[in-house]
Amino acid sequence: MSPLAASFMRCRTPAEFYQLAITFDCTATPSEFAELWNERNILPPEAQAWLASGWESMFAEPTKLQQYHRKQINEYIRAYIGAHSERSDKDLVIAFSGKRGRLFLPLAVWLQYMSDSAVDLVLLQDPLLRFFSGGIPGYGANLAEVLARLGADMNLQGYRRILCLGGSAGGFAALRAGLIAKAANAVCLSGRMPNDGTSAGDTFAVGLDELKGLKKADTAGTRMFCAFGAQYPADRAAAKAFAKAGKALLVPVEGVADHNVAFGLLKQKKLRGFLSETLFA
Repeated sequence: MSPLAASFMRCRTPAEFYQLAITFDCTATPSEFAELWNERNILPPEAQAWLASGWESMFAEPTKLQQYHRKQINEYIRAYIGAHSERSDKDLVIAFSGKRGRLFLPLAVWLQYMSDSAVDLVLLQDPLLRFFSGGIPGYGANLAEVLARLGADMNLQGYRRILCLGGSAGGFAALRAGLIAKAANAVCLSGRMPNDGTSAGDTFAVGLDELKGLKKADTAGTRMFCAFGAQYPADRAAAKAFAKAGKALLVPVEGVADHNVAFGLLKQKKLRGFLSETLFA
């Protein structure tokens, strides 16, 4: 029995299992998911059901298993380096998670929709729950500081292109980061408006003013996309506000009536095409 399988076998309560599953979803590579999948028959029924759902999502649009290894940069920052190619031949995706540390889907699913020979990814989490406006503890006091330090730690200039991706509470940060880091493309998935405890409207207005300023100073021509469920009014409203401030392209996804637009694209078997037309365009 592998250490991964043993960790799930040690769970004694639903709460323990749920916490472990969330952690695994947020951190595991496709290879780690495959290792656990190969031992699924010894796992408890609830673990088997959860694992089957993730495995099905990884191969909703068939592809080979992508080979990535994980590198810890900070307690809240992890890099996933593809097993093939030199850095200069690859894009780097800077990904901003939502409030639960996830980007709507398990990380292994996202990596399966990328290419280990063409893409590396670094995932940032926001423990302060301030839409990354407060930075990341122990790393940078604001988003600009975080990106500056990440530039040194990950040698951002060595990559072919920088790309930004964020979902929910991380969506707004992805747009801002795209402009700060002079990314080629920045994609916001069902972005939520910032609210740091003051009036949501006032805080949102401040954030939009910042985005307008960044866009006005944009010299790299960063292309920005705001995707949302076409039948989900709350996300449509936020996307329109972001798009207006940052001159981003609105991407309504038909048939999606909830917040998780990424899962909607996955169910429709359109996630790979969406990424090709936005993030990797």
